[in-house]
Formats: sequence, structure tokens, C-alpha cells
Amino acid sequence: MGETFSVDVVLDLGGNSSTGHEVSVSFSPGLLVADTASESGVPPYAFNLGDGVRAIDNTEGVVDQFEAAAFASIAPWAPFVVGQITFRAGDAGGAAIRGFFGPGAAVLDGNFDPIAGVAFESVSVDVIPTPTPTPSATPRPDADRDGLPDADELALGTDPLDPDTDDDGICDGDATVANVCGAGPEGGDNCPLISNTGQSNSDSLSAGDACQCGDLNNDGVVDLTDALLASQYVVGRTIENPSFDVARCKVIDETDGGENDCTVADAYVLDRFSRGLPIAIENVCAAYSP
Repeated sequence: MGETFSVDVVLDLGGNSSTGHEVSVSFSPGLLVADTASESGVPPYAFNLGDGVRAIDNTEGVVDQFEAAAFASIAPWAPFVVGQITFRAGDAGGAAIRGFFGPGAAVLDGNFDPIAGVAFESVSVDVIPTPTPTPSATPRPDADRDGLPDADELALGTDPLDPDTDDDGICDGDATVANVCGAGPEGGDNCPLISNTGQSNSDSLSAGDACQCGDLNNDGVVDLTDALLASQYVVGRTIENPSFDVARCKVIDETDGGENDCTVADAYVLDRFSRGLPIAIENVCAAYSP
């Protein structure tokens, strides 16, 4: 079964008063298939006649018929819904209603006689389902217009009122602020708190070489050498590598079990990461966020 859509059957009395109506809707057989139809017992009529729509004939392309009545003559009303039909596309495809009524459709006067001259063309059937509008996302405040929302700047430690916190010419976020800073090659500044105009980044991690947490020997990549240096540090061994930077050791946040300094937990994360095992390095070291 194809995707279904519902349409309203709308009746316009054309300025006439009425005590009832009988409405049949015709459509293009083969192009459309009517699955269900229901009457609407709404003003100006008090009740429907019978137990729903009389019949659905998809061979002839007719829904016959929507009926309703009132105890007294009803004054002219604005167009109103008399029922609803659920359609789906037929084997021939398409979605077009050919005519609004089949034979015998009528709007009845106070004597329950058809009203002469009522233009049935004034009854409309909308076959285009109205799409549900997608609510637009509320823009997040960004006081300095650098592309990094204020809340994210506060969490990161950058200045929400300064588009280039570290004054290296690269905006904190991925926007360009005229006469102040531009976007980096990968969007925002990859070391937003450490000046690094070149934005060099030797590995696939998001932070630049100037501030990459876990890169303890400052060679641009996080590997087993860094894991070994972290292990040596946490057991109190003397680190002879002159490039060793303990400010890059912290790679796990306190909320995830880490502590304020280079610990066994950080060495464990670095070892697993360097061996290609599933684990993530977090940019929480002093080199990234002094």
C-alpha cells in the first residue's frame, strides 16, 4: 500500500439557507484509491444521516455520499467541512481529483428539495496534504559572532565577548569576524587558548599540535612513546626526554574518572589509544586549556 493522505470535503452553501445536504465526491479511478471516508457532524447541521458514508466505489471513482440534516432551516454559513476521505495513489500513480461530485449530489432547502443554482464547483477538495512545518531551531546566543555559542565558550574557557581569545588571528569558532579573525583550515581554532597561527595538526585528533593532550613528547602524534612516558611519570621514574611535557598528560576528565593531574588512569587511556583499542582522548589537559 502506498503512502496515504487525508483530504477534507468542504461545502459552501453559496449564501443559501439549508436544512440538509447530500454530497458525493468523484475522483480519478486508477490514479487514486479511497481507503476510508467519514462524516463530520459539525455545525451548522445537527446530525448525520445513517451510519457514515453510503459507499466507496474505487472502480467508478466515487465516494457516495456525505449526508446531514437539521431540524430547521439553517442560515447561510461560511464553507465548512462535511467529511474526510483518506486516499492513496493507485496503480496508475498520481494524485488528482477529477470532479467534486457524482450524480445526485444536492444541497437541500427548507422543504428538503434541491436548491436550484447552487454551484457545486464551490465545494473544494484539497488533495495536497499540508506538510507539518518543521519548527526552526532557536539560534543559540553568540555575543562575539565567532560561530561558537556563548555557552560552549564558557565551558571551553574562551572569552564569549572576544572572537579570538588567544589573539592568533584564528576565530574561536568557525565564523569570520571582519578585521579581527578568520576561520581556521578545519573550522574553528584547533587550540583556542594557545596561540598557533599555523594551525598545524599532524594527526587525526581535533586539537592542534600546539595543544594536543596526550602528545607528551610534543612530536605531533599520540603513540606508544607517549604512553610509556606517562607510565614512567606516574611510577616516579626520572624522565630523560627533554621534550616531555607533563601539561599534556591529562586525557580523562574528572567526570569520567580522571583526576587533576597525570595519573595511572591517564596512562591507561594513552596505552589503549596507542594500541588502537576503543577509547577516547579528551582535551582536558593544561596544554589545551591553561
